[in-house]
Amino acid sequence: MKFLIASIPAAGHLNPLLSVASLLEESGHEVAVQVNEDLRPAVEAAGHRFLAEIPNAQTSAGYYLETYPERMQMSPGMEMTGHALVHFFARNIAAQSASLKMALYDFQADLILADSIYWGTLPMLVGPRDKRPAIAHLGVSVVNIGSGKNIPMRPDETPEQREAELQLRERLHSPARATGRQRCPRQPWLSGASMSHPRSHDRVTRPLPAPWHRELRIP
Repeated sequence: MKFLIASIPAAGHLNPLLSVASLLEESGHEVAVQVNEDLRPAVEAAGHRFLAEIPNAQTSAGYYLETYPERMQMSPGMEMTGHALVHFFARNIAAQSASLKMALYDFQADLILADSIYWGTLPMLVGPRDKRPAIAHLGVSVVNIGSGKNIPMRPDETPEQREAELQLRERLHSPARATGRQRCPRQPWLSGASMSHPRSHDRVTRPLPAPWHRELRIP
């Protein structure tokens, strides 16, 4: 089978998809990855075929942060997240959708595997089924973002580091339990830290730990 993988331009979202891409290729499938040009080095370093977006797509996180500097003055949480949903995720739908259609001319995929909050597939999903390949979404979920305990282990994470992270999340959630309010710790990707960090791309090429791979079965 031929898989076209698409992701928003953020290391934490692309990383699991690159690991899946490696598994698919090991199983004999053909894979191509489409993401913003900023992450081309990460895709190619992982050994996968890179497909560019349309010219001047301007879907990068850097473009978003430069275009909307007022975002950094917003309160973390619903205000900041709501701004990103409108001006980053929703704004990129048209460019991402056009990019997918362009990619399918050269790479006739059987399935588009997209990041869980990659919205560029929406125009295809509401269109005729016989005019597109199958579409599936996989990746980071809102449930895991706010969870205190069901987070997966990071690559190369030691048991001591794992325990320290769990204790930190427990402390972050403790005030919420005491007041009956729900509280989600501030995430680096929401603040722009992970998107603009000069070494953020280095994390993309790390494989996911073995337990993530065991249940994956591709016909």
